[in-house]
Amino acid sequence: MKTLRSIVALVGGFALMGFSYLLFVVIAATLLDPQAASFRTVSGLLFSPAGALGGYATASLAITRPFAHAAVLAACMLGMAVSYTFKPPAELPWNPVLVAATAPLFMLAFGWLRTRQLSKR
Repeated sequence: MKTLRSIVALVGGFALMGFSYLLFVVIAATLLDPQAASFRTVSGLLFSPAGALGGYATASLAITRPFAHAAVLAACMLGMAVSYTFKPPAELPWNPVLVAATAPLFMLAFGWLRTRQLSKR
């Protein structure tokens, strides 16, 4: 049962991160020109709050070792971002590096925050 709950925690955190990122990008697209370089920079930075939500949700859903679950999610995100650095978009080649540098840190920070909240109960 714990294994299933761990899988649910990771998939749930990743799904929340993906959905919130999509929502953030749609909001940013209404405020900025989607063809501008500034929009692509902002869309890269939007992985940070989305990652924070994903890390927090993963730590919340995990039964045991919530921070370890958030760390696994951050490692998956880091691997995904690093894989994009080998074939970056032509317009902004540093954008995957921006995502790799910020999103996993936010996942870890908010996973740690949730772990601290759970330990005080």
